Amino acid sequence: MKLDEYQAEAAKTAIYPRGLAYTALGISGELGELVVAVLAKSTSATAEISDVLWYVAMLAKDCGLTLSMVAGRKTFPLKIKESERCWGLDDILEELTIHVGMACKNVKKTIRDDDGKLSKKRQKAIKLALRRVLYLLADLTNNAEWCAPLEECAKMNIEKLTSRQERGVLHGDGDTR
Repeated sequence: MKLDEYQAEAAKTAIYPRGLAYTALGISGELGELVVAVLAKSTSATAEISDVLWYVAMLAKDCGLTLSMVAGRKTFPLKIKESERCWGLDDILEELTIHVGMACKNVKKTIRDDDGKLSKKRQKAIKLALRRVLYLLADLTNNAEWCAPLEECAKMNIEKLTSRQERGVLHGDGDTR
């Protein structure tokens, strides 16, 4: 699956008020759920990775970026450079938290300082933070034996959201919708 194909399919399930605030809040909330799942070594980590990936794709879209622009490549699998690898799950979670926070900080500054208009400078900062998040998600799936590979997470996410959309249950809470 190509990254931009995933983003286009994910966008078909996006039903939220446009703007950066929703996706920034969403990615930070989903990251919290991912951290809990990884620390518990839960198989639900795969679903949480796919949810974070969805918000990465939608935040990128809301910033006028394709996922291939963010990743610097067009297809899965994403492989982190050896020199940039984290060496343990705790390190990956820490780095994910930092880079999601950096993306959200730039969204906040766009809203507060720039009247909601995304500048090229902030767009670039968000792009770089999201790039790191993408590669860290890939690193996480390669380091946690209970997680599916990132491309598999993407496919499962589209299947889950398409099913919910067909059943009219995209709104709501929980994975049992």
